[in-house]
Amino acid sequence: MKKFTVFVMLFISMFLFAKLTIITEPSAMVYWNGSLIDVVPLDGVLELENLDYPGTLKIIKPGYAPYETLVSTDTVLKVKLSLPSYIEVTSDPENVDVIANGNFLGTSPDVFEVSSGELLLAFEKEGYISKKFKITLLPSQIKKIHVTLTKNVKLKLLSNDVIEATIDGKYIKLPTTVEVFPGKHVLKLYGKDYIKTVQEIEVPAVEEYEYNVDETVYVNLYVYGYPENANVILNNISKTSPAIFKVIPGSYEIIIESDGFKTLKEKINVTTSSNTFMYNLSKNLISSVNNSLTVFFDGYISKENLVPKRLYFTKVVGKNKEWFGFTDGSIEEIPKTYSIIFTKDGYIEYKGVRYNSPVILNVNYDDTVKVVSNGKEESIIVKENKILDDPKSCAVNIYSKQAFDVKINGKFIGRTPIYLLSLPEGEYRIEFLKNGITIYEKNVEIKQGILNEIYGGD
Repeated sequence: MKKFTVFVMLFISMFLFAKLTIITEPSAMVYWNGSLIDVVPLDGVLELENLDYPGTLKIIKPGYAPYETLVSTDTVLKVKLSLPSYIEVTSDPENVDVIANGNFLGTSPDVFEVSSGELLLAFEKEGYISKKFKITLLPSQIKKIHVTLTKNVKLKLLSNDVIEATIDGKYIKLPTTVEVFPGKHVLKLYGKDYIKTVQEIEVPAVEEYEYNVDETVYVNLYVYGYPENANVILNNISKTSPAIFKVIPGSYEIIIESDGFKTLKEKINVTTSSNTFMYNLSKNLISSVNNSLTVFFDGYISKENLVPKRLYFTKVVGKNKEWFGFTDGSIEEIPKTYSIIFTKDGYIEYKGVRYNSPVILNVNYDDTVKVVSNGKEESIIVKENKILDDPKSCAVNIYSKQAFDVKINGKFIGRTPIYLLSLPEGEYRIEFLKNGITIYEKNVEIKQGILNEIYGGD
């Protein structure tokens, strides 16, 4: 009973008087900010006064792992010293600095006494890449560790596409992993119009480093339409149509203007798979047609000299010439250009602008167009209207006086009018539908070398 009373009074005194009280193993040596200040008495309780806070407290007793902590105010610390553990470190190369939880232990090869529990180990040597990892040790456990340090960093170059490139002048194919020294390295990309053809990589001194290659490419946006020679403004850059812009994929506002026409402002989305914009500027609410000409709008002959203003596939027949193309319905005279319909696989190039198939162009007499299809390139001097197709890609227009949905061989194609559809030669079943109900259907034969015009649904 007497011993219990003394123990209670001891704890009461701890809180009544400001001091640092340490309860731990008897005979343990106590250090404050690196200096030995006292030894724990046999009852295991040491009281310290007049300390300068904050300070580093360290408790050492032979046969036990050292204990160390930062103390910021008077308090009661119960410290249970644990039995030490050991790590036996070998390395390639030798004489590597061994650091545990930020404390330098020595150089390899050697056996080091450490505290049990979780340790963050670091291994360093000048001229080599440092290595760090965590281990967990049980009391009295001995763990063998072998580390290999290298002078190179494993640089992982990550890309979605397969890209031919060089790094520091050496040919590689991305994505890949290469070994490099820490520091700056130059990556060059080839094969496409990349925005960042040359990319500088700062590689830190770590075992492994990942770099996401910037694969963004420029896209050629082709702008053409009616009327030609209109002023096209994109990203504050002004060009005369037909025009080509080199842009980054994304959203843009395009402005197209021409004297006598209404200015067009439209938001467009440029992607790597869609890069053509065709416009049709409006003149007036009503377009006029010269009665001395035979004019077809969307396949039907015009019987009026005033027609609603909108986009038409137009065919004009004069005494010695036929012309076809897209207009807004204003036909005062037969255009002087010649018409080319291109539906082959590939592209056609005119005045430095490339147009992907299918497309219709209106070209000046004696001008040259370049045709690239099926791996072949051909230059054509234009002296007449031409339809450039083949048995696998015949040109087809589908018309009706009112809008109908169209199915070909049971497959939905679109809504009339449908322009420059590319179909192989052969027989087809055409259906014209309204609200899912077939109104009209017929069999047609598609042929090469002509513009196949299909009517129905009225």
